[in-house]
Amino acid sequence: DHVGIIRRTATLYRSLYAIRDLADQTRYCRGAEPAALVRCLELENLTLVAEAIALAALGREESRGTHFREGFPTQNDIAWRCNVLVGRHEDGALRIRKAPLVIA
Repeated sequence: DHVGIIRRTATLYRSLYAIRDLADQTRYCRGAEPAALVRCLELENLTLVAEAIALAALGREESRGTHFREGFPTQNDIAWRCNVLVGRHEDGALRIRKAPLVIA
């Protein structure tokens, strides 16, 4: 609900914390049947993707395309005309980083 078209810092943080809580709960997901195990793995992957999206949305402090960031209403090509990559840090936490655009 809070990581859609209109984004607010406070609700992005709330969403990120809620997603991380859900991700913590997936550690307890078990299944005796293969189908149940697959559903647990899917749940783990869904929370990982949700966290990556929320983290990237929180990190990008501008409005771009159809995404409006309240508090950062304009597009900022100097700081944000780049790719935002999400990856795991050595401690296992997701982190974002900027990467230059490759224009052929």
